[in-house]
Amino acid sequence: MGLYNKPQEIPGIPGLKLYKNTEQAIIKDVKNYQSQISSLIYLALKIRSDITFIVNYCARFMSNPNKNHFLAVNRIWNYLLKYSNLNLYYDYNSELLLKTYYNTD
Repeated sequence: MGLYNKPQEIPGIPGLKLYKNTEQAIIKDVKNYQSQISSLIYLALKIRSDITFIVNYCARFMSNPNKNHFLAVNRIWNYLLKYSNLNLYYDYNSELLLKTYYNTD
């Protein structure tokens, strides 16, 4: 578990496989996990697109998380801790140009 207590270089472990929990999790743990995932989803959608894949992968297990799911989420938080200065920047003063294409076939 020492690996997960320090800032991480990448948000997930390459080749990570998470599995459904075979036992029922404590309701307090479920609420905690859901709260963390919802915060991470907000970050992934708004300003941190680099964590989108791993956050969505962890979100699959929101109804019944286990220790491994919490370790994966903790690793994401530690990654964000290390790279807290990264984010998307939207320049609202510039003119937005949208291009659309369609196929009538």
